[in-house]
Amino acid sequence: MNLSQAISMKQSEFRMMLQDDEYEVFTVYKNRRQGESTFRCYKDYRTIFLTYLQWLKDVGFTSTDSLFPFLIEKKSVIRIQGKKINLRRLRVLCEETGISHISPQKLRTFKSNWLFRNSDDKSVVVALMSHDRKTFERHYRKQNKLESMKELGKYNSQDLVKLAIGLCASHCQNPENDKTIETTILSDCISPEGCLFCVNHKDIRSYDYCFKLISHRYLKQLELTLNPYQGKHPAKEIISRIEQKIDRLKELGSSEKQWIVKAEASIMSGDYHTDWSDTILLLEEMM
Repeated sequence: MNLSQAISMKQSEFRMMLQDDEYEVFTVYKNRRQGESTFRCYKDYRTIFLTYLQWLKDVGFTSTDSLFPFLIEKKSVIRIQGKKINLRRLRVLCEETGISHISPQKLRTFKSNWLFRNSDDKSVVVALMSHDRKTFERHYRKQNKLESMKELGKYNSQDLVKLAIGLCASHCQNPENDKTIETTILSDCISPEGCLFCVNHKDIRSYDYCFKLISHRYLKQLELTLNPYQGKHPAKEIISRIEQKIDRLKELGSSEKQWIVKAEASIMSGDYHTDWSDTILLLEEMM
């Protein structure tokens, strides 16, 4: 139930039925035995809701009044009907009384992430929360740090041939620095970054490669932001090397330019290459 639906509700008799870990609340009308299903709520909310209903009766509200009939604005009490809904004052009151304000969006985010982590079918969870996968990933999903660390451990234990950015003319053996590149970074067959400065490294003319390369650049930009120190940060050299490769790819033709534009737009919208997404999301949580 959203805010506008809650505000439109009238005081009535309510009947609750326990279903799993939640109560389904029915509005009971005269001459109707079963009632109409109105909303669902957490088990712990039942006592709070019933106490609130009793308070409404004690202070003299009738069934013709709204279920949530008042707003507080500038220290005055006014009826909510016909007024623009604004919960800013509620947040202020919570701050003044030292009570944590948990907004509906925070609750929805928590619920969707909990379901996502504990469900075998992710598509069902996304459908249940009434949005598509991309919307969930961009606006609701919160990266679980423990899961991210597990993914990083799994990622780093893989064969470098699967991790390498681009192709290797030497099958990930006998690394050798490209002498035309001035760098303090030594080529190796251990990390993807070591590939970038190796004479055996080969670019790939494909969108996936451009997307992976630009995601890698963004990852290094995050590392630079989170861990700046005096002197020449290694991330700066990697970023510079990636940008050299991007410029070289742009010179190859219009298709390569379009791939790069598309990849950069994806990064701006929060969509990252799967090889780097877990690491990026973890670093973004630390920002």
